[in-house]
Amino acid sequence: MKVRLQPRTPAWAAEFARARGRLAAAFGDELLAIEHFGSTAVEGLPRQAGD
Repeated sequence: MKVRLQPRTPAWAAEFARARGRLAAAFGDELLAIEHFGSTAVEGLPRQAGD
């Protein structure tokens, strides 16, 4: 199995911000926090490309 890595892109932070907004709107006060974790959350770290 080959693993392909993609270099970090600022778009990942924007994608998370949009997803956070949708989740917050859907769940309102039911959520205590919405966290971004994994390789796309770490500045300078590439992510494994998914096919």
